[in-house]
Amino acid sequence: MDVLYSQCWEDYRLVTEALRPRRDTNVLSIGSGGENSFALLLHNPRRLTVLDMNPAQLSVIKIKAAGIEALTFEDFAQYAGFSPSSRRPQLHKHVERYLGDEEKMFVQHHPDILRSGIAHIGRFEKYLQKFRTLILPLVLSKKSVEEYLSLDSLDEQMDFYRTRWDTRRWRALFSFFFSERTMSLLGRKKEYFAYNGIADVSGHYASRAQHGITEIPAHTNPYMHQILTGTIPVPFAGHPYLDERNFDALKGLLPKMEYVCDDICSYVRSQTEPFDACNLSDVFEPLSQDVYESVLGALAQGMTPNGVVCYWNNLVNRSSHPSVNTMVKDDPLSRALTLEDRVFFYSRFLVERVNT
Repeated sequence: MDVLYSQCWEDYRLVTEALRPRRDTNVLSIGSGGENSFALLLHNPRRLTVLDMNPAQLSVIKIKAAGIEALTFEDFAQYAGFSPSSRRPQLHKHVERYLGDEEKMFVQHHPDILRSGIAHIGRFEKYLQKFRTLILPLVLSKKSVEEYLSLDSLDEQMDFYRTRWDTRRWRALFSFFFSERTMSLLGRKKEYFAYNGIADVSGHYASRAQHGITEIPAHTNPYMHQILTGTIPVPFAGHPYLDERNFDALKGLLPKMEYVCDDICSYVRSQTEPFDACNLSDVFEPLSQDVYESVLGALAQGMTPNGVVCYWNNLVNRSSHPSVNTMVKDDPLSRALTLEDRVFFYSRFLVERVNT
């Protein structure tokens, strides 16, 4: 299967604030690119299960984990693709000793891992690369992008956007590149839009982009750096593994990660030990309302009382579940954390608690 995301595009700060894992917590986390699972692991939970239906996503995470285990901080930043390097093939020889046969074969089938780094091989990351190389230079120079990312205040960001960024050309290019059709062809699978209820997708994302550009501090936003420059500055304070203190801490915690390739309902129903916390990423986006309620119902039965679940809405409204009355939304926390979300294209972040 294809690698859809080689990095997580959900804010790890929200996940850890919502779930607040402790040393006695049994955590279930959707895999995706791995950053949210690494962020949860830093809290040293008793158990952390990384779940994904796509085996390619689990391979991405296992390769990152092997890189963290095998390399120094500086070498890992080069190997993963956050720092320039011509040494990735040599560094991979050290990483390879920590990989299983499946992951070794995965690297052979994805030679771009050694060219650009494991953090840049996903379908979505390559879509953003096209935006960065084909669209953005028609609006902002590289120097202007660097200037924007160095601004110290939201007032300066708003002024920059109004006077230098928000042009007629920008609006036209954005409308084309972030339309449902273009995204379906290049960025996300068509299934992602199956239950989309927003008629003007590009208009919706234009509004969200303006919010992200003008109302979220850019210089401390790793996602904005990645979108506009193709990398995250190293070191980056608070990042799950690009902060050197976190990187060093992960080395001793990685054995706690368990990897499972399965769907959520089947896996949760097969477990005898209940979960205390669950990160669901944005898994409900391509799912029907009935399936959404089935998943929450399975979790409600497979979690401890007062267990916490978090997930994102993007284009699809998945927030009401009449058939699952034992899962109760924490509205104040959901609203507060949504306002803090640095990944600006999501509509909202939801936190629910099991109330049995």
